[in-house]
Amino acid sequence: PGDTLPPLVSLSPAYRTDRRRCLNYAEAGGIVIEATRAERPVAYLTYGNPVTYDTVSQEILAAARAGGLPVVVVAGVSSVDTVLADLGQEAGPGLQIFEASCFVGAGVKPDVRFGCLIMQVGVFGTNFPVMDREPRENTLAPLKDYLLRFYPPHHPAILVRSATHSSQAASIHRLTVEALGHVPPR
Repeated sequence: PGDTLPPLVSLSPAYRTDRRRCLNYAEAGGIVIEATRAERPVAYLTYGNPVTYDTVSQEILAAARAGGLPVVVVAGVSSVDTVLADLGQEAGPGLQIFEASCFVGAGVKPDVRFGCLIMQVGVFGTNFPVMDREPRENTLAPLKDYLLRFYPPHHPAILVRSATHSSQAASIHRLTVEALGHVPPR
């Protein structure tokens, strides 16, 4: 009695495929903030570092600051760290990191002298969630076309999906920039 754990609440109902991802993230963050009205402390647990490509964390932090709620962020290993570890590659002497859709949409010009890590290619070109949906053929063709403005066609490109559980292995596919337009949807 009194030693019982607080309830765990999944945020998965907030992740709907019929609306933009930003609305899903706002709802998920709102669920966490709303929970603070009934009980404190409340924790948001997520894969990786909670401030590296995690919009839900940003929603929670903004709402907590606006509402005067105390917040503690505990760092974790980020998706950037896992990709570099999966490749056995260090970030030095320099590494550029971009979100794929923003990279192309904002017309970012990479410095080809340094490594370039382009994150979230799995949701490239869409504002909607891709879970439970078959990706379109040639989804990465616009990314390939954009990269070809800066890199030669046979420049190496590596697609990495890091494992999310210790019983899994990372999925690593080595190809060329030119071949990005022909990556199978899955």
